Amino acid sequence: MDRPLSSDLISGTTEQRRIRVALKVIETDPDLLQRKFYHALCVVGSAVIQCVEFVHLADGWTSDGDADVCFLAKCVVAVAIS
Repeated sequence: MDRPLSSDLISGTTEQRRIRVALKVIETDPDLLQRKFYHALCVVGSAVIQCVEFVHLADGWTSDGDADVCFLAKCVVAVAIS
């Protein structure tokens, strides 16, 4: 997901399609989802944290039963808002 967001070599429609595919893959695995939230918070200036689709995904997980995923999702949303 980082590559399509940071590359200027692909068109807008291709970029959006790649982002949607990446988000579907991330959402299928709870461990991957948790790691991606954590990674987005730890990397300074991450392009992922500025991606509206990613923040919308995180917002959808703020009431998840897994406390770790829920906490990280809330942090992603808070950082994106700030």
